[in-house]
Amino acid sequence: KCGERLAEAEAKAAELKEALAVIEGLRGRVAGQTISQDDIKAMQRDKARMDGEQRAATAAREEAERQEDGNQAAVGAKTEELEAVASEYTAKGEALQVLPPGAKRS
Repeated sequence: KCGERLAEAEAKAAELKEALAVIEGLRGRVAGQTISQDDIKAMQRDKARMDGEQRAATAAREEAERQEDGNQAAVGAKTEELEAVASEYTAKGEALQVLPPGAKRS
């Protein structure tokens, strides 16, 4: 039974050694990173600038959508107005017998 425990202890020691090697590797990578406070401040400024640009673009898109809705309503109203004028013209043409009866938009 003592041999089993020694084997387990050796396996755990090997596992611990591997974990420590991984930790040291990660520490080396972190130590090799070169991000300064100035870099962080610059990234924060860039983020703030991009957030502002995104808000402005969103506002511009919403305004364009509002204008499009207004333009579509205006086009619809003008179309109805033109159809009414064409209908009136056709009715008058039929009444004067210059247009054949049932002619649409003649």
